[in-house]
Amino acid sequence: MEYKGYIIKSHSKSPNLKVIVTSGRGGKIPDAFSGAHMSDGACMKLIDGYKEKVKPNGKAKSTTSKL
Repeated sequence: MEYKGYIIKSHSKSPNLKVIVTSGRGGKIPDAFSGAHMSDGACMKLIDGYKEKVKPNGKAKSTTSKL
């Protein structure tokens, strides 16, 4: 299943778990996506949370305010 530029698929050694990989060739997944997850929904929520924290240029949004 493809979701917002990432592919959610079954883990090769444990089909009940899901992993997140990049769509297309190459690319590195964010560290937040490493490991196995319990469901497609959990993966989608993780991707949504990551997308909210990252600017379009790929850098994390600042959490400090500038005065």
